[in-house]
Amino acid sequence: MWYLIGFVVVIVLALWFVAAAVSSLPILLISVAVLFGTFFSLLQLKLGRLKSKSVLMRVLIADFEMDSIKWQIKEHELNNYSDPSLLVGASLLFGGIALVVAAWFIRTGNIIVVGLILVGTIILIKPRFLIERAVKNNISRTIGNLDKELRGFHRLSELDARIRHLSSTWGFPFPYEHVAPIRGYVRDRPVGLLDNLTELNSIIQISLKSAEEDNENLKKAHNHFIAIKTYYVITSAQVTRSGSIYLIKEMELINKRLESDKLKIMIQNREWNAFIMNLDILKIDIKKVNELAQRYQESDGSWEEREINEDSAFRILGIPSSTNNEQIKVVYKRLALIYHPDSGIVKDESRMKKINIAFEFIQKQRGLS
Repeated sequence: MWYLIGFVVVIVLALWFVAAAVSSLPILLISVAVLFGTFFSLLQLKLGRLKSKSVLMRVLIADFEMDSIKWQIKEHELNNYSDPSLLVGASLLFGGIALVVAAWFIRTGNIIVVGLILVGTIILIKPRFLIERAVKNNISRTIGNLDKELRGFHRLSELDARIRHLSSTWGFPFPYEHVAPIRGYVRDRPVGLLDNLTELNSIIQISLKSAEEDNENLKKAHNHFIAIKTYYVITSAQVTRSGSIYLIKEMELINKRLESDKLKIMIQNREWNAFIMNLDILKIDIKKVNELAQRYQESDGSWEEREINEDSAFRILGIPSSTNNEQIKVVYKRLALIYHPDSGIVKDESRMKKINIAFEFIQKQRGLS
């Protein structure tokens, strides 16, 4: 019974409330309009204050992670800044004033009902959530603008990554830490960085210029090195086909110079001209060996018989002209074991013929038995 009575009472009150609201519709619309107008106007003023660096520095903090500048929102400050008390109070105040003024002029409606609707409306829009979301969106756009302002830093990070990759794949260590000054600067000013963006940009531009120069010079040095290395590999194959022990040893010495620490130290010290000059000297030496190896391969027995001389004889045997008589005999026997038709190794009759002609020429010149 009591439940039924309670239900009836609730229905009656609801109908009365709706009827009062309908009869108060003019002043209700005016009051709600003033309420929302006040709330969102004050919200825009609050968001506008975020353009001030002093306000932003309260909410944002800078850090350096993974070679990039990270802007983080301080949640405690965000909660304080998103406090809806002032906006809600001012909105209800102006909405209430509008309600009283409208009721005075229109002379109709229920002020109490409209007042309750105003309070319910401000609760339903969840002012704290609304303000916090608007503030976060505004800060996100601000962070995007800050990143654009520091766009040179992203280019610097890309260049450092390229230099690091090239240095690693090449095997030539190189000091690529161009972001180090920026990292130190940011970490020394996590809160006040916004006041020093001009100075930070100057440091970024200096580092960026240095990184671009290093990247360009390193690419040129690497390409030059690869070209010389390729030439070395091609010449090594020709030298191997020639069978000249002397030329093979020459190529081994050239390879040691190519892989020497001397060249790596030049790269580390940014001695670009000296590095290129040393590679050019190596190229000249490889070219000489290449030409000798080609002559060895293009020659035949008739060529040795017509053109044989002391220099060509020693080249065919792959030894320098300063080699003593005993060493000449040892080298000849070693080559004969490799190239003689009865040998079980190479069996190169044409090559053996050249070796015999060269050895016989030296025998005559030096009177060897």
